[in-house]
Amino acid sequence: VIWTTSGSGTFSPSDTSLNAIYTPSASDFLKDSIVLSITKAGGCGPVIDRIVVEFSKLIIPNVFTPYPGSPGYNDYFVLQNLVPNTKLFVYDRWGLLVYQSDYYHNEWDAYGLKADVYYYVVEAPNKSYHGSVQVIREEN
Repeated sequence: VIWTTSGSGTFSPSDTSLNAIYTPSASDFLKDSIVLSITKAGGCGPVIDRIVVEFSKLIIPNVFTPYPGSPGYNDYFVLQNLVPNTKLFVYDRWGLLVYQSDYYHNEWDAYGLKADVYYYVVEAPNKSYHGSVQVIREEN
């Protein structure tokens, strides 16, 4: 048995293990898809099977409503299809850094910040995004 890929990720424990797990590389996530192939040599010749893995684009919201504005719904700045090892920097309207994460995991809830528009820089491996997000919350 041997696994091959059109990407540049790794197989664990190895590419010769039938139950190998493929870990995509950062450059794999920049592609629309990759192909994983498994080849097994047998008495009647080799048998090959292929799997196409499609990657979705990063989706960044432009608004969220932290707790208690909508408990359990839209409480965090959630980046859909987040790539591993993505950094997030959030600035207020005066350019002051109000949040930073070197390994963002969708945990920013704007704690301690007022309702306002904030500016973000998302640094995914090999690509950066920037824009604004509005934090909506009930003011007392």
